[in-house]
Amino acid sequence: RGAAGRRFLISGGSWYGNDSIWRMIYDLNRIVLYAKPEGGVLSESPQRQYLAIVDGVVSGEGNGPLQPLPVETGIIGISNNPFVVDTALAHLMGFDYRKVPQLSHHREFGKDSWGDFDPATLVVQMDGRELRGIQSLPVLHPFLPSAGWRGHIELLAADRVA
Repeated sequence: RGAAGRRFLISGGSWYGNDSIWRMIYDLNRIVLYAKPEGGVLSESPQRQYLAIVDGVVSGEGNGPLQPLPVETGIIGISNNPFVVDTALAHLMGFDYRKVPQLSHHREFGKDSWGDFDPATLVVQMDGRELRGIQSLPVLHPFLPSAGWRGHIELLAADRVA
C-alpha cells in the first residue's frame, strides 16, 4: 500500500532489478545526440545542441507517471546534459543516483559526451547559490518511490544535507 492507503501495481519493467530499461534509455539518447539529420548510421560526434528543461513546479511521487501523488516542489531543472539534470533532481527528491541504473551507469554513455561528468564535483546553481558536488544539494522532499523501487533507491539519512 502507498500513501493514503492506495494500492500500487508493480508491472512490466517497473522494479529495481530491471537491467534493460537503462540500456534502452541510453540507446534513445544516443539517437537524439548522434543521429545525422539525413538519417542513416550514427555519427561519431554530436549532431545537435540539446537543452533539458524539467518542470517540477508540481511533481509526482509514488505510482507515476500514470497515478502520481502530487508534490508541490516549485523547481525547474535546466541543463544541456539530461544525465546531469536527472542526477541532481534525483538527489533533491531523496533518491540515491548510485542506486538508479540509468544514472549510476552514466559513464557508459561515453567519454567526451553526456556521460562524462563526476557527480562529486558537479556544480549546480540553485536559488542564486553555487553548490559543488551532488552531496551538497538538499533533499527538498523525500519522495515516495514507485512500489517496485521502494526500499531500494532512497538516500540514507547520512547522505542528506540538513
